[in-house]
Amino acid sequence: LVVHPIPGPSFVPDGENPAVPGLIGDSVKRSLDDLVPVTQSAGIRINLENLPYRCNYPYLTMKELRPLVDNYPEESVGLIIDIGHVGILRNDPTEEITVAGNRLCGTHIHDVVGEKDDGDHRPPTLGWLDWDKILKAFADINYTGPWTFEVIKPVNEQDTPEDLAKFTREVASGWRI
Repeated sequence: LVVHPIPGPSFVPDGENPAVPGLIGDSVKRSLDDLVPVTQSAGIRINLENLPYRCNYPYLTMKELRPLVDNYPEESVGLIIDIGHVGILRNDPTEEITVAGNRLCGTHIHDVVGEKDDGDHRPPTLGWLDWDKILKAFADINYTGPWTFEVIKPVNEQDTPEDLAKFTREVASGWRI
Protein backbone atom coordinates (compact mmCIF):
# COMPACT_ATOMS: atom_id res chain seq x y z
CA LEU A 1 0.00 0.00 0.00
CA VAL A 2 1.62 3.29 -1.11
CA VAL A 3 0.76 6.22 1.14
CA HIS A 4 1.57 9.90 0.85
CA PRO A 5 2.19 10.58 4.53
CA ILE A 6 1.28 14.26 4.41
CA PRO A 7 -1.25 16.37 2.51
CA GLY A 8 -0.33 18.70 -0.30
CA PRO A 9 0.01 22.25 1.05
CA SER A 10 -2.84 23.48 -1.17
CA PHE A 11 -5.23 21.17 0.70
CA VAL A 12 -4.38 22.50 4.17
CA PRO A 13 -6.46 25.40 5.45
CA ASP A 14 -4.22 27.91 7.18
CA GLY A 15 -1.21 25.91 6.00
CA GLU A 16 1.20 28.76 6.71
CA ASN A 17 0.37 28.67 10.42
CA PRO A 18 3.63 27.77 12.24
CA ALA A 19 1.77 25.12 14.28
CA VAL A 20 0.72 23.12 11.18
CA PRO A 21 3.97 21.14 10.66
CA GLY A 22 3.85 19.90 14.25
CA LEU A 23 0.20 18.98 13.94
CA ILE A 24 0.92 17.08 10.73
CA GLY A 25 3.85 15.27 12.32
CA ASP A 26 1.77 14.22 15.31
CA SER A 27 -1.08 13.08 13.04
CA VAL A 28 1.21 10.92 10.91
CA LYS A 29 2.61 9.15 13.98
CA ARG A 30 -0.86 8.67 15.47
CA SER A 31 -2.16 7.31 12.16
CA LEU A 32 0.68 4.79 11.91
CA ASP A 33 0.18 3.75 15.53
CA ASP A 34 -3.48 3.07 14.75
CA LEU A 35 -2.93 1.46 11.35
CA VAL A 36 0.02 -0.83 11.99
CA PRO A 37 -1.97 -3.37 14.02
CA VAL A 38 -4.55 -3.44 11.22
CA THR A 39 -1.88 -3.95 8.53
CA GLN A 40 -0.30 -6.71 10.59
CA SER A 41 -3.58 -8.61 10.86
CA ALA A 42 -4.28 -8.07 7.15
CA GLY A 43 -0.77 -9.05 6.06
CA ILE A 44 -0.06 -5.83 4.17
CA ARG A 45 2.64 -3.18 4.40
CA ILE A 46 2.28 0.60 4.29
CA ASN A 47 5.01 2.15 2.13
CA LEU A 48 5.50 5.87 2.75
CA GLU A 49 6.50 7.94 -0.29
CA ASN A 50 8.72 11.01 -0.39
CA LEU A 51 6.95 14.08 -1.79
CA PRO A 52 7.95 17.10 -3.92
CA TYR A 53 6.33 19.89 -1.89
CA ARG A 54 8.20 23.11 -1.24
CA CYS A 55 7.05 23.77 2.29
CA ASN A 56 8.18 23.24 5.86
CA TYR A 57 6.04 20.15 6.45
CA PRO A 58 7.65 17.06 7.94
CA TYR A 59 8.26 13.74 6.20
CA LEU A 60 9.04 15.02 2.70
CA THR A 61 12.35 13.21 2.28
CA MET A 62 13.90 9.87 3.12
CA LYS A 63 16.06 11.68 5.70
CA GLU A 64 12.85 12.45 7.58
CA LEU A 65 10.90 9.30 6.72
CA ARG A 66 13.58 6.75 7.63
CA PRO A 67 13.70 7.59 11.36
CA LEU A 68 9.90 7.48 11.40
CA VAL A 69 9.59 4.03 9.82
CA ASP A 70 12.36 2.66 12.03
CA ASN A 71 9.86 2.86 14.90
CA TYR A 72 7.66 0.22 13.26
CA PRO A 73 8.15 -3.42 12.17
CA GLU A 74 9.70 -3.83 8.70
CA GLU A 75 6.88 -6.09 7.56
CA SER A 76 4.34 -3.37 8.41
CA VAL A 77 5.94 -0.07 7.34
CA GLY A 78 8.43 0.55 4.55
CA LEU A 79 9.50 3.25 2.12
CA ILE A 80 8.94 3.91 -1.55
CA ILE A 81 11.22 6.36 -3.30
CA ASP A 82 9.94 8.62 -6.05
CA ILE A 83 13.07 9.58 -7.95
CA GLY A 84 11.32 12.41 -9.81
CA HIS A 85 10.13 13.94 -6.53
CA VAL A 86 13.72 13.92 -5.29
CA GLY A 87 14.78 15.61 -8.53
CA ILE A 88 12.15 18.32 -8.38
CA LEU A 89 13.46 19.37 -4.97
CA ARG A 90 17.04 19.19 -6.30
CA ASN A 91 17.97 16.72 -3.59
CA ASP A 92 20.56 14.02 -4.23
CA PRO A 93 18.81 10.80 -5.34
CA THR A 94 21.79 8.66 -4.35
CA GLU A 95 21.74 10.06 -0.83
CA GLU A 96 17.99 9.49 -0.52
CA ILE A 97 18.34 5.88 -1.73
CA THR A 98 21.19 5.27 0.70
CA VAL A 99 19.22 6.69 3.61
CA ALA A 100 16.18 4.55 2.75
CA GLY A 101 18.47 1.51 2.73
CA ASN A 102 16.93 -1.81 3.70
CA ARG A 103 13.55 -0.19 4.39
CA LEU A 104 13.13 0.60 0.68
CA CYS A 105 10.29 -1.55 -0.66
CA GLY A 106 9.41 0.14 -3.95
CA THR A 107 10.22 2.75 -6.55
CA HIS A 108 8.58 5.34 -8.73
CA ILE A 109 11.06 5.86 -11.53
CA HIS A 110 10.96 8.90 -13.81
CA ASP A 111 13.26 11.67 -14.91
CA VAL A 112 13.07 15.43 -14.43
CA VAL A 113 13.73 18.33 -16.78
CA GLY A 114 13.18 21.14 -14.30
CA GLU A 115 11.99 22.08 -10.86
CA LYS A 116 8.39 22.83 -11.74
CA ASP A 117 5.58 20.40 -11.10
CA ASP A 118 5.24 19.64 -14.83
CA GLY A 119 8.95 18.86 -15.22
CA ASP A 120 8.80 15.33 -13.92
CA HIS A 121 7.37 12.04 -15.17
CA ARG A 122 9.75 12.00 -18.16
CA PRO A 123 11.35 8.81 -19.46
CA PRO A 124 14.51 7.84 -17.56
CA THR A 125 17.73 9.17 -19.15
CA LEU A 126 15.86 12.03 -20.89
CA GLY A 127 16.22 14.55 -18.10
CA TRP A 128 19.04 15.82 -15.95
CA LEU A 129 19.26 13.01 -13.36
CA ASP A 130 22.45 10.92 -13.30
CA TRP A 131 21.13 7.39 -13.80
CA ASP A 132 24.53 5.70 -13.51
CA LYS A 133 24.88 7.08 -9.98
CA ILE A 134 21.25 6.30 -9.14
CA LEU A 135 21.58 2.69 -10.27
CA LYS A 136 24.83 2.33 -8.33
CA ALA A 137 23.06 3.55 -5.19
CA PHE A 138 20.33 0.92 -5.67
CA ALA A 139 23.02 -1.73 -6.11
CA ASP A 140 24.92 -0.48 -3.04
CA ILE A 141 21.87 -1.06 -0.81
CA ASN A 142 21.16 -4.41 -2.50
CA TYR A 143 17.71 -3.27 -3.62
CA THR A 144 15.70 -6.21 -4.98
CA GLY A 145 12.17 -4.81 -4.85
CA PRO A 146 9.85 -3.83 -7.68
CA TRP A 147 10.66 -1.18 -10.28
CA THR A 148 7.63 0.96 -11.03
CA PHE A 149 7.94 3.52 -13.80
CA GLU A 150 5.81 6.68 -13.78
CA VAL A 151 6.41 7.92 -17.30
CA ILE A 152 3.56 10.01 -18.68
CA LYS A 153 5.16 13.08 -20.30
CA PRO A 154 6.04 12.74 -23.98
CA VAL A 155 9.46 13.76 -25.19
CA ASN A 156 8.01 14.99 -28.47
CA GLU A 157 4.45 16.03 -29.23
CA GLN A 158 3.96 13.05 -31.52
CA ASP A 159 4.99 10.49 -28.85
CA THR A 160 2.22 8.08 -27.95
CA PRO A 161 1.88 6.21 -24.65
CA GLU A 162 3.10 3.15 -26.53
CA ASP A 163 6.24 5.06 -27.62
CA LEU A 164 6.94 6.05 -24.02
CA ALA A 165 6.43 2.48 -22.80
CA LYS A 166 8.71 1.07 -25.50
CA PHE A 167 11.47 3.58 -24.79
CA THR A 168 11.22 3.05 -21.03
CA ARG A 169 11.39 -0.73 -21.44
CA GLU A 170 14.45 -0.43 -23.68
CA VAL A 171 16.23 1.75 -21.12
CA ALA A 172 15.28 -0.47 -18.18
CA SER A 173 16.27 -3.64 -20.04
CA GLY A 174 19.82 -2.31 -20.21
CA TRP A 175 20.08 -1.72 -16.47
CA ARG A 176 22.20 -4.22 -14.61
CA ILE A 177 22.32 -3.88 -10.87
